[in-house]
Amino acid sequence: MPHALIGMIDRAPIKSEPASRVLDEIEADPACGVAMCEVPDRLPRKRGRKVAHSTVWRWANRGFQGAVVLETAWIGGARFTTTHALRRFHRARRNLECIRRGEPMPHPRGGQARRFLAAEGFQAARETGRP
Repeated sequence: MPHALIGMIDRAPIKSEPASRVLDEIEADPACGVAMCEVPDRLPRKRGRKVAHSTVWRWANRGFQGAVVLETAWIGGARFTTTHALRRFHRARRNLECIRRGEPMPHPRGGQARRFLAAEGFQAARETGRP
């Protein structure tokens, strides 16, 4: 993100906490700012296709299933989010899906722990067939 946009941030009209949080993150690290039109390029593909721009805008306006909203802020006439906000959104979306299915929520570092244990020669109980 160009540093010129940082000078365009005006805190006066900001009323929502998520927008303020996004602005703070962009001010602290301008490289983490992502324009809404660039978000589909930053997300993993699903079945070989990018996430549609309209989907990203829906996440920012109405949210995912009306419960989890992508945090954004207007800067100089363009809408921005951050890589941190995208991570928070996807974590909350995954947790919401697990809750609605009645499954336990994944631990944020569960994959890291499994990789470490696999490197040390241990296997998860579900892989060995033992309880």
